[in-house]
Amino acid sequence: IYATTFGVLGWLNPPATAYGAAATAAGRLLVETQSARFLAATLLGALVAWDIPTSLAVPRLRKPDVLVHHLAMAATALVGSVYLPTHYGLYYMGFIELSSIPLTVYDAAEYATEAAAKATPPASAARVAKLRA
Repeated sequence: IYATTFGVLGWLNPPATAYGAAATAAGRLLVETQSARFLAATLLGALVAWDIPTSLAVPRLRKPDVLVHHLAMAATALVGSVYLPTHYGLYYMGFIELSSIPLTVYDAAEYATEAAAKATPPASAARVAKLRA
Protein backbone atom coordinates (compact mmCIF):
# COMPACT_ATOMS: atom_id res chain seq x y z
CA ILE A 1 0.00 0.00 0.00
CA TYR A 2 2.97 2.29 0.67
CA ALA A 3 4.33 1.92 -2.87
CA THR A 4 0.85 2.44 -4.31
CA THR A 5 0.23 5.61 -2.30
CA PHE A 6 3.68 7.02 -3.04
CA GLY A 7 3.39 6.19 -6.74
CA VAL A 8 -0.14 7.60 -7.13
CA LEU A 9 0.80 10.84 -5.38
CA GLY A 10 4.03 11.16 -7.36
CA TRP A 11 2.37 10.34 -10.68
CA LEU A 12 -0.54 12.74 -10.23
CA ASN A 13 1.65 15.51 -8.77
CA PRO A 14 4.85 15.54 -10.82
CA PRO A 15 7.79 17.26 -9.15
CA ALA A 16 8.76 20.73 -10.24
CA THR A 17 11.90 20.30 -12.30
CA ALA A 18 14.16 22.72 -14.08
CA TYR A 19 12.46 24.41 -17.03
CA GLY A 20 9.22 22.48 -16.47
CA ALA A 21 10.72 19.23 -17.75
CA ALA A 22 7.85 17.16 -16.31
CA ALA A 23 5.48 18.98 -18.68
CA THR A 24 6.96 17.32 -21.77
CA ALA A 25 7.22 13.66 -22.74
CA ALA A 26 10.97 13.98 -23.22
CA GLY A 27 11.33 15.56 -19.79
CA ARG A 28 9.30 12.82 -18.11
CA LEU A 29 11.43 10.18 -19.81
CA LEU A 30 14.91 11.71 -19.59
CA VAL A 31 15.04 13.93 -16.48
CA GLU A 32 15.96 12.20 -13.23
CA THR A 33 13.33 12.33 -10.47
CA GLN A 34 14.53 11.76 -6.93
CA SER A 35 11.12 10.57 -5.76
CA ALA A 36 11.22 7.81 -8.41
CA ARG A 37 14.74 6.92 -7.29
CA PHE A 38 13.55 6.67 -3.67
CA LEU A 39 10.56 4.48 -4.60
CA ALA A 40 12.71 2.17 -6.75
CA ALA A 41 15.34 1.86 -4.01
CA THR A 42 12.64 1.06 -1.44
CA LEU A 43 11.19 -1.65 -3.68
CA LEU A 44 14.65 -3.05 -4.42
CA GLY A 45 15.29 -3.35 -0.69
CA ALA A 46 11.95 -5.05 -0.07
CA LEU A 47 12.49 -7.49 -2.93
CA VAL A 48 16.06 -8.39 -1.98
CA ALA A 49 15.55 -8.49 1.79
CA TRP A 50 12.07 -10.05 1.94
CA ASP A 51 10.30 -11.22 -1.22
CA ILE A 52 13.10 -13.23 -2.86
CA PRO A 53 14.30 -14.94 0.36
CA THR A 54 10.70 -15.72 1.33
CA SER A 55 10.01 -17.17 -2.11
CA LEU A 56 13.05 -19.41 -1.74
CA ALA A 57 12.27 -20.46 1.85
CA VAL A 58 8.53 -21.20 1.60
CA PRO A 59 7.81 -24.32 -0.48
CA ARG A 60 4.38 -23.10 -1.63
CA LEU A 61 5.98 -19.92 -3.03
CA ARG A 62 8.95 -21.71 -4.60
CA LYS A 63 7.42 -21.69 -8.07
CA PRO A 64 9.27 -20.64 -11.22
CA ASP A 65 6.77 -17.90 -12.11
CA VAL A 66 7.00 -16.33 -8.64
CA LEU A 67 10.82 -16.43 -8.60
CA VAL A 68 11.11 -15.04 -12.14
CA HIS A 69 8.64 -12.28 -11.28
CA HIS A 70 10.58 -11.23 -8.17
CA LEU A 71 13.97 -11.39 -9.91
CA ALA A 72 12.66 -9.35 -12.86
CA MET A 73 11.14 -6.77 -10.52
CA ALA A 74 14.42 -6.56 -8.59
CA ALA A 75 16.28 -5.92 -11.86
CA THR A 76 13.71 -3.27 -12.81
CA ALA A 77 13.99 -1.63 -9.39
CA LEU A 78 17.80 -1.65 -9.69
CA VAL A 79 17.59 0.13 -13.05
CA GLY A 80 15.03 2.57 -11.63
CA SER A 81 17.09 3.36 -8.56
CA VAL A 82 20.52 3.65 -10.19
CA TYR A 83 20.39 4.22 -13.93
CA LEU A 84 16.98 5.57 -14.96
CA PRO A 85 14.97 7.15 -12.11
CA THR A 86 12.40 8.95 -14.26
CA HIS A 87 8.82 10.10 -13.76
CA TYR A 88 7.50 6.93 -15.42
CA GLY A 89 9.07 4.90 -12.62
CA LEU A 90 6.47 6.35 -10.26
CA TYR A 91 3.76 4.84 -12.43
CA TYR A 92 5.41 1.48 -13.10
CA MET A 93 6.69 0.85 -9.57
CA GLY A 94 3.98 2.64 -7.61
CA PHE A 95 0.69 3.43 -9.31
CA ILE A 96 0.50 0.03 -11.00
CA GLU A 97 0.83 -1.70 -7.61
CA LEU A 98 -2.80 -0.72 -7.05
CA SER A 99 -3.69 -3.94 -8.87
CA SER A 100 -1.91 -5.95 -6.15
CA ILE A 101 -4.55 -5.13 -3.54
CA PRO A 102 -7.41 -7.17 -5.09
CA LEU A 103 -4.95 -9.94 -6.01
CA THR A 104 -3.86 -10.18 -2.37
CA VAL A 105 -7.48 -10.44 -1.23
CA TYR A 106 -8.08 -13.18 -3.82
CA ASP A 107 -5.00 -15.14 -2.72
CA ALA A 108 -6.00 -14.87 0.94
CA ALA A 109 -9.51 -16.12 0.16
CA GLU A 110 -8.14 -19.02 -1.88
CA TYR A 111 -5.97 -20.24 0.99
CA ALA A 112 -8.65 -19.50 3.60
CA THR A 113 -10.90 -22.21 2.17
CA GLU A 114 -8.05 -24.74 2.33
CA ALA A 115 -7.27 -23.76 5.93
CA ALA A 116 -10.93 -23.97 6.93
CA ALA A 117 -11.27 -27.41 5.36
CA LYS A 118 -8.21 -28.66 7.26
CA ALA A 119 -9.41 -27.13 10.55
CA THR A 120 -12.92 -28.63 10.38
CA PRO A 121 -13.17 -31.99 12.18
CA PRO A 122 -14.28 -34.83 9.87
CA ALA A 123 -17.48 -35.51 11.86
CA SER A 124 -18.60 -31.88 11.57
CA ALA A 125 -17.75 -31.83 7.89
CA ALA A 126 -19.88 -34.93 7.31
CA ARG A 127 -22.84 -33.34 9.12
CA VAL A 128 -22.50 -30.16 7.08
CA ALA A 129 -22.35 -32.20 3.87
CA LYS A 130 -25.59 -33.99 4.86
CA LEU A 131 -27.30 -30.67 5.60
CA ARG A 132 -26.28 -29.26 2.23
CA ALA A 133 -27.50 -32.32 0.31
